[in-house]
Amino acid sequence: MLYDVAIVGAGLAGLVAACELVDAKKKVLLVDQEPENSMGGQAYWSFGGIFLVNSPEQRRLGIKDSKELAWQDWQGTAGFDRLEDEDSWAFKWAKAYVEFAAGEKYEWLKSLGIKFFPVVGWAERGGSLAGGHGNSVPRFHIVWGTGPGIVKPFVDKVNKAIKDGFIDFKPRHRVDEFIQHEGKIYGISGTILAESYASRGENSSRIGIGEFTYEAKAVIVASGGIGANFDLVRKNWPQRLGTPPKNMVCGVPAYVDGRMLEITEHAGGRIVNRDRMWHYTEGLRNWDPIWPNHGIRILPGPSSLWFDAEGNRFSAPNFPGFDTLSTLEAIQKTGYEYSWFILTEKIIEKEFALSGCEQNPDLTNKSIGEVLKRILPGPPAPIQAFKEHGEDFVIADNLKELVDGMNKLVGNELLNFMKIKEQIMARDREMDNKFTKDLQVNAIHGARNYIGDKLVRVAKPHKILDPHNWPLIAVRLNILTRKTLGGLQTNLDGAVLGIDGQPVPGLFAAGEVSGFGGGGVHGYRALEGTFIGGCLFSGRQVGRYLAKRE
Repeated sequence: MLYDVAIVGAGLAGLVAACELVDAKKKVLLVDQEPENSMGGQAYWSFGGIFLVNSPEQRRLGIKDSKELAWQDWQGTAGFDRLEDEDSWAFKWAKAYVEFAAGEKYEWLKSLGIKFFPVVGWAERGGSLAGGHGNSVPRFHIVWGTGPGIVKPFVDKVNKAIKDGFIDFKPRHRVDEFIQHEGKIYGISGTILAESYASRGENSSRIGIGEFTYEAKAVIVASGGIGANFDLVRKNWPQRLGTPPKNMVCGVPAYVDGRMLEITEHAGGRIVNRDRMWHYTEGLRNWDPIWPNHGIRILPGPSSLWFDAEGNRFSAPNFPGFDTLSTLEAIQKTGYEYSWFILTEKIIEKEFALSGCEQNPDLTNKSIGEVLKRILPGPPAPIQAFKEHGEDFVIADNLKELVDGMNKLVGNELLNFMKIKEQIMARDREMDNKFTKDLQVNAIHGARNYIGDKLVRVAKPHKILDPHNWPLIAVRLNILTRKTLGGLQTNLDGAVLGIDGQPVPGLFAAGEVSGFGGGGVHGYRALEGTFIGGCLFSGRQVGRYLAKRE
């Protein structure tokens, strides 16, 4: 059979593209190396954050946002500096995406039955000038149902199309090469893998039991990035961030291996911005892992004090939740691969959230009753579980005991009790007034001017060393791999471009494998809520283009 389109990867970008194609009655082949139960890919595991501009949820909270402000933030964050070459299409994708996020994106998602938690989060707050990195206003919209909630309408539509005969879905089919003739892609071939009974996210076998070949008028690569392939992460690690960490935790399942990037490059596609990647600095080793070396990210509020491995407090803009890339650079320059939060029980119960659908069962299961329990004293149950079982937590009834426990955890004596105490005391003296020279304390007061932060996200300012706010908590923070910001260079139709800048006939890409559009729509940094959004937008773009093509 000659398919209209073959899609490599049943993650969110591939599903969105498939949905657009079946609307046009196209015959689609969808293949994935994972079992059928992994449909939805990484997006399923996400917190479900969506970047929206001037949404009804924002307006109800008194947030004044605009396309112009969002574009200002995007440019200041991305730092595009290769506009004549590697960023040429990424810039165009970025502008189109911001227009989408400020325009039809909201109503399109609502038409699919997707709803949002009423409090809009404020991620990547920046910490520099107005034209620099960061969101000027809260834009992080949490999908009601988290990752599974964003994936479900597309999975449902694809499953119906499978039943109706418009999509042939073939899990456990690993693409090894493209069928190519005279420079044109006209199909895929690869290995049929043995049936796997692994649960979603768990490692599945790579035992081959056969081969396949399928012809198609066009092929969309939607296979994700390199986050679980530590060898590729280290190979592409940018010099500006220092030596690649020897020890990291993994924020994505093992199948995020980057295989299709090299395969597509061999077929003539161009990879750009290889040195741009998005790894988090607040990673925890999961005490109840699903995939190997499973890491969970803390989504922190602004109040925890952040120290390097030698006990030096980080300076602006390296505060919790402000500038991920700057903090990663600062940590790497210390020569150590970890850092520390020091905080109080009052801070953890209000300000700690954990990324991932499984770490937010109240939101994932759409339980209003369970969500309301978040306002009760004490941290949410998943965070309490990490306090009790996670290897990165130290809890103590006084600072000396805390520092001793921190040293014991890492097996060295780098932290000096008096040095830590003096820095915290200096910070605590700044808490007697609502005005202060300490930029982090100023940021805390500023954040609480936003009603959403005051209600559910930012603890009331208080002194760390006041025993009334204890116990004290220290958290060792690991580097956590997550997103590939560079990738296959594509035009606005999603066509993969070659070294000559011209489309490779028959070859398209969407999602993380294409840097979420153009080979790097985010530039150097992300505003958050833009990874799922990038999969949605790029999958939609290429799907709609190919839906119109004969």
